[in-house]
Amino acid sequence: MASSVSLDKKGIKIGGRYQTMLCASLFYFRLPPELWEDRIRRLKSAGYNCADVYFPWNYHELTPGNWDFTGCRDVGRFLDLLAREGVYVVARPGPYICSEWDGGAIPAWILASGMRI
Repeated sequence: MASSVSLDKKGIKIGGRYQTMLCASLFYFRLPPELWEDRIRRLKSAGYNCADVYFPWNYHELTPGNWDFTGCRDVGRFLDLLAREGVYVVARPGPYICSEWDGGAIPAWILASGMRI
């Protein structure tokens, strides 16, 4: 699904064609993996062609230097499913993702270390 993306005064162009982007939030970390495909298909059947996805740092780096991208944290699989369904992604990595997630997704071990953020 790799395409060139550009933006000009007329709008967003993907693969040489102007597109209207209809985006909905879909968070892999709030759904069991067995529901990912169903929710992606529902998003698409509702007319959306884009998913807004946060990547919470503290969900993946549980302790310093120990990253987990397996099972319910398998963001690669989630992104592959979106691509397979032809859904674009607005990727929103941290370090801070939002106030509704514990610590904004900054790992507690960083906050406890006294490091200035």
